Amino acid sequence: MALERLRKLSKSPIVVVLLGLIALSFVIVGNVGDTVRSTGGRAVATVGSDEIGVQEFYSEYNRQANQLSQQIGQPLTPELGVQLGLVDQVLGTMINRTALNKHARSLGVVGSDKSVKRELYKIEAFQGGDQRFDPNQYELLLKANNINQAEFESGIRSDVVIDQMFDMVKSGITPPKGLAELIFRFQAETRGAQYIMLSPDLVGAIEDPGDDALKEFYEANAAIFTEPELRKISYLDIKPTDFTESVLVSEEDIQELYDRLKANYITSESRMIKQIFGSEDMIREARSRIDAGESFDEVAESLGFRPQEFNLGSVMEKDISDKPVADVVFGMTEPGITDPIEGGLSWSLVELLDIEPEVVQTLDDVRDELHRQIAERSAQDLVFEALDAIEEEIASGTPMADIARKVGLSVKVIEGVSRDGQNAEGQTVSAIPEDPKFLEEAFATVVGFASDVLEVSENQFITLQVDEITPSVLKPFEDVRVQALAEWRKVQRANRLEELAQSLTERGNAGEDFAVLGDSVGRGVLTVPTPIKRGEPTELLSSGIVRQLFSSKAGDFVYGNMPEGDSLIVAKLTNVDIPNTVAAGKVIDSFQEQIGTQMSRDIQDLYVGGLLGQYQVKRNQAAIDQVIGILPQSQ
Repeated sequence: MALERLRKLSKSPIVVVLLGLIALSFVIVGNVGDTVRSTGGRAVATVGSDEIGVQEFYSEYNRQANQLSQQIGQPLTPELGVQLGLVDQVLGTMINRTALNKHARSLGVVGSDKSVKRELYKIEAFQGGDQRFDPNQYELLLKANNINQAEFESGIRSDVVIDQMFDMVKSGITPPKGLAELIFRFQAETRGAQYIMLSPDLVGAIEDPGDDALKEFYEANAAIFTEPELRKISYLDIKPTDFTESVLVSEEDIQELYDRLKANYITSESRMIKQIFGSEDMIREARSRIDAGESFDEVAESLGFRPQEFNLGSVMEKDISDKPVADVVFGMTEPGITDPIEGGLSWSLVELLDIEPEVVQTLDDVRDELHRQIAERSAQDLVFEALDAIEEEIASGTPMADIARKVGLSVKVIEGVSRDGQNAEGQTVSAIPEDPKFLEEAFATVVGFASDVLEVSENQFITLQVDEITPSVLKPFEDVRVQALAEWRKVQRANRLEELAQSLTERGNAGEDFAVLGDSVGRGVLTVPTPIKRGEPTELLSSGIVRQLFSSKAGDFVYGNMPEGDSLIVAKLTNVDIPNTVAAGKVIDSFQEQIGTQMSRDIQDLYVGGLLGQYQVKRNQAAIDQVIGILPQSQ
């Protein structure tokens, strides 16, 4: 069901539950006995003496993982959950909440029963037709969604306490309206300008100054003409994939992993459906019109449903929250239109368009992937065994080639690389590991000795040896005279162009007409086509020019570089447009509220950060990994 359509209906009490189950951060405690037993009942984290239990974390993580799986359209494996940051996000939120509740207890802040009831009564999902809290509806919905009432209310009580804590922290944070107006004017102010562009050709040809001047320039800028120090490097790249072929993976291991992950390889049966809902009379009338020859779409649209609202596409049984509807739809054996269905909250009529059967990837379908996963995990142990052997050999002064033979790896060689990652021709050396520690270590290591082992990424290690050093050397003047002349002309051209721009700017600020200035260099005066915004450079105006224009008054001249190339811009500020804060009254009010909200958030973040610093926070990574289903490494 489309959310927009649901909002138009009679405040259906199950709507909030079905579309996210109430926007409160409560914890649903599930039955995870096997997980608890496997972790020994340990907490996944502690905040001071307060624990975040395995069951709590499992339920919250599982809930959010299911939501994310639906959003990305694929099962969320434990590894993917870690990569996407979901594990840290869920646990971080729970740690923050635990710290806030702990501090609240120390201050005597509690969520009263009255406060909990007040929050419950606000939730439309629990309201009857008279828009009042319906205890029967409340009990029914919790039971239908397998939620324990005491735990649900405990979650609401926790939210009440946290709200009270934050209210205390942010109390009185309302920025003055004058401040909001000042910031609004500052940010919304725009400016206009005219300009002329000065290209390098305006300064004319730059003559050859002769050897004496060029040699002086050559010596003053020796770094430009110096060959950098190059180092020939041998190194070992040690990672699990180097050892996977040595791992024996049994059929029993593959079967066990497949059984464990089987749910990830099942795509449940789904059905293409259209659905309308409403009162019994409306739905029965709709069915009668269809029986009389109208199409489902025609009837739906005549009742005010838009195509995107009634055409639900492919859905699984779990996607249909109204169980009576799901039972009927998934009980059909062929496409067709149902009889009117009495659901939990309204009547429905459904057209089944197609049945997409369950798809199960067999063990043979995923055998290679499972084999790879098991081999890589087992190979991690072989990596650490190899590292132990390598470190012993390094300590004994064993050459790199001999170390490689002993651990069964190949030596990789970089023939020559500079400190900034380039070869003798000035090209980037692509074979270098991306981690900057590699070159740092290479240029700090003595020739002929292997370096300490470096961890350059997760489960990837490197040890290197410098085989040969080609020292930096200043190229002879005779070899680089052409290069020196080009560099000298470039500098002279830039200096003369800047002198011209400075001269025009000074003449403009002295009162000379801009058009006259432009004519003097054969350039027409142009207008910047769009209003200039503070801090927003354009393809024409560099950040430096924009900054100068916003530091000037109307009529002032400035100059600076263009964003790209060697040309310069001389610009005149023609107008300053300050927004009318009276006309923007509602915008200012909204802006004032935004500033207050942001200030409150900043203070809340500082407050929570202070609490986490006050309480000792510990994470139990082993328990976390077991809860989310990450395979333990082979022992």
